[in-house]
Amino acid sequence: MRRVEFISGLYQKEVFDHLIQLEVGYLGISDSKGFARPVPLQFVYHDSDIYFHGADVGEKFQVFTKKSMVSFSMIKPLSMMPSYWTTKDYACPATSYYLSAYGRGKGELVEDLNDKALYLNKIMEKYQKEGGYIPIDANLPLYKKALKETAVFRIKSLKWDIKCKVGQNLIQTKRDNIMEHLKIRATDLDIETIFWMKLLNN
Repeated sequence: MRRVEFISGLYQKEVFDHLIQLEVGYLGISDSKGFARPVPLQFVYHDSDIYFHGADVGEKFQVFTKKSMVSFSMIKPLSMMPSYWTTKDYACPATSYYLSAYGRGKGELVEDLNDKALYLNKIMEKYQKEGGYIPIDANLPLYKKALKETAVFRIKSLKWDIKCKVGQNLIQTKRDNIMEHLKIRATDLDIETIFWMKLLNN
């Protein structure tokens, strides 16, 4: 049964804007034998589409050449809550919190060299914010060979579902108890978990 209380409502934009900054997302494709295959990769979100790069051969390339339907997931693990925070001896309350987004859309290849340069620059800007490189330009001899040999993939027309688990199924006194334990443990992830618990249970 789908737990509707974990579907994010009011703060979907805040959750989504956080998730697209993650370093790794997960492409979902069907492999040549029909098995569902998750592929971890670096990505950038731009103008409502997902972009990533890779080799111009192989399974991903074949899927995107055919303009197949694919999925893309972004998952941010939050804190793990041990069972003994809420019950004695009973294991079942142990759980982990998380933020997630699941998108479905059509995969395609970016063919134009200028467009490839544009989106590869977007990827560089995300992952190497400090610079230290010459921006990618289709007209620069430095990049002409690499642009021709590198595939740039786009997922467009994405339909997103946002799902977050941050204690929405608990009564306020139990959420307060968990937040108090998180404050005592006080890792960086615990502090972040408290932030999302307060925001998404508002």
